[in-house]
Amino acid sequence: MEDKTLLILAISSASVGVIALCILMFTNHIPEKTADNITAADIGKKVAITGVIERVRTTNKMTIVTIAHQCAIDAVVFDKINISAGSSVRVEGVVQEYRGKRELITDSMTINSTARKK
Repeated sequence: MEDKTLLILAISSASVGVIALCILMFTNHIPEKTADNITAADIGKKVAITGVIERVRTTNKMTIVTIAHQCAIDAVVFDKINISAGSSVRVEGVVQEYRGKRELITDSMTINSTARKK
């Protein structure tokens, strides 16, 4: 192939890739919620919650983090994590109901700021 043909092919491929990434970025948005506005309609859907960790409970197989923002919701992490109450976090996960109470099965957790030591 000629150099000119290869250049055109490379630029075309890169342009298509950039356009595809932009489309994915704008169509794959996770809705930001607060614990008090998660409803039964959200069960099974992926949401994001930002708040402050109120309580941390760790078992052999998981860590349960209670996140407060206007009201509280438990975020279940199927791993042991090192985090403390008072830390500000953003959690993405799927809303589930367990024993009549809504909770978030965590896919990812981002620590915005850590708790201050007294």
